[in-house]
Amino acid sequence: MTKDAKKYLDENIMNKGKIYSLDISNRDLAETEEKIDLKEFTNLTRINASNNKFANLEWIFTLPNKEKLKWLNFWGNEINQVDFAYLFNNFPNLNLINLENNPLGGKNLNELNPQQFTNLVKSVEEKKLKINSWKGTFLIDLLKYTEQLLKKQNQTSQEELIAQQFQQTYLSRND
Repeated sequence: MTKDAKKYLDENIMNKGKIYSLDISNRDLAETEEKIDLKEFTNLTRINASNNKFANLEWIFTLPNKEKLKWLNFWGNEINQVDFAYLFNNFPNLNLINLENNPLGGKNLNELNPQQFTNLVKSVEEKKLKINSWKGTFLIDLLKYTEQLLKKQNQTSQEELIAQQFQQTYLSRND
């Protein structure tokens, strides 16, 4: 039976400001009507919320000192969308994000700036961002977005080539 994560945190975690690593794995927790608020967790560097029933990461954005968070483990939850641009903007020092075994799709990949997109790809390559492709559509979404970028780049290159040809033609007529 799924348990209310906010209630669990309120009843079982004391001295929240002194905690650096929060392990709430394997508890069958989910965010229900009661929204989780992490504002008292002022020193968190790690969250292990693996093997629960979380559907999103929204509640981690209530952390007050987002730059301290370096490690997230949400393996085996029910997360289907992550706004990576928002995640990377708010948590600039994340070194590891485990989202394996979630039905994950790539939300708003087009909102990533070039550096964030490069970091996303690099994180997947270096296994700092763990996502499997057999559950969810994230890797397909990433490939589709990459294809869109390549088409846009090719279109821009073709437009530049046409402009260069026009300039050469125009200049040769005026000689």
